Amino acid sequence: MKTADRANWKNQNLSPKSHVSQIMSSRFRFVFVVFYLAAILIFTVCLRAAENRNFYRLCTIEIKESRLKQQLWQKQLQLESLINPAALSQRLDEQ
Repeated sequence: MKTADRANWKNQNLSPKSHVSQIMSSRFRFVFVVFYLAAILIFTVCLRAAENRNFYRLCTIEIKESRLKQQLWQKQLQLESLINPAALSQRLDEQ
């Protein structure tokens, strides 16, 4: 170590070991913050991907539901045309 550094430590009442421990604790804090932010970003990406999948499923289900409703309405119209008294009398007249 340089003599100027030693003099600074003596003036600040710091030993070389305490100075090293301060550096190590600040590095630990920096590493902890970096890992914490990385974990938050990864978690955010996972949530967005899950949200996109759920949105796609919802859209697919709504499309299937609307198609089924249209098919049901068509079947109801066919049934009504078979049951309708005017249509029945018309078919009986044709026979």
